Amino acid sequence: KMLYLHSKYNPIREAETWAKDFYEQGKLFILIGLGLGYYAKELLKIMDADDRILVIEPYEKILTTAKDHGLTELLADARVFVCLQENKNSLGQILRILIQQKFLQKGKLFVTPNYDKIANVDSIIVDLKKAFEDYTVDINTKVSLAFDWQRNYFRNMKYAAASCPITAFEKKFTCPAV
Repeated sequence: KMLYLHSKYNPIREAETWAKDFYEQGKLFILIGLGLGYYAKELLKIMDADDRILVIEPYEKILTTAKDHGLTELLADARVFVCLQENKNSLGQILRILIQQKFLQKGKLFVTPNYDKIANVDSIIVDLKKAFEDYTVDINTKVSLAFDWQRNYFRNMKYAAASCPITAFEKKFTCPAV
């Protein structure tokens, strides 16, 4: 069975209609599936400078094909972040950037038509949740331990000033030392 990722007859009009209905000012738009970029391009046309798009593409071949069909301008836009699903480190890094820019409190998710039939969308959503949780744990750790770290730093300053640097021991031993 053949599945279309866009309208067979007028994909631009379909994407324009969708973008007008989907758009809300001040959001991070998470699109699962790039296809040939019709949805992302139309959304980008009506977005404010402060909005962002995160595209998670499950297939490298589709991303390469999209680049070959003139999406380099879309992909080069500073408001657009593209990540392959397989590259979980990249997804985590992108999400960290977007969280620091205060975008993830106000995100909106869209699964491009038929991607739920050709890709494991649930896995992508699990990856997104995991990245959010990892960042939340990281922030909570920093906040809860910030006072202790600072206190220990100042308590150890007098010892650090009087200590011998490790470079002083360089070439002093003929065997490994701990």
